[in-house]
Amino acid sequence: MIYTVRPGDTLFAIAQRYQTSVERLRQINQLTTDQLKPGQVLQVKVEEAALDTIRHRVLAGESLYSIARKYGLSVTELKQLNPLASSNLRIGQELTVKNVATPGSEAIFYHTVPRERLFPALPNDTNSLYRNW
Repeated sequence: MIYTVRPGDTLFAIAQRYQTSVERLRQINQLTTDQLKPGQVLQVKVEEAALDTIRHRVLAGESLYSIARKYGLSVTELKQLNPLASSNLRIGQELTVKNVATPGSEAIFYHTVPRERLFPALPNDTNSLYRNW
């Protein structure tokens, strides 16, 4: 895979983003220094684990917390996937997140039961009605 260096990128951040090591990036790209220049092109060998991540573009009103929750992550995990200078996000900023649609991952679905299908609970009732089914 080809990666174009952006302002503020470091070898460490790129290695984390693509789940590889700084040493491997140096070796693949024959780098003798850690200095990167915006626009510089790097080869990145994407490991199988990196395929479990996707990019999320920040929308108006989103926060680290809301994005983490959307993808089933903690804020700490989201920060580990994205070396951020601060917790402030910009609209249009891209973040790496776990792909919730990967095979074998668990999905949470919510189902709303219509009010007319609900049964009232009695005090101290431990769902005995349902235990007999």
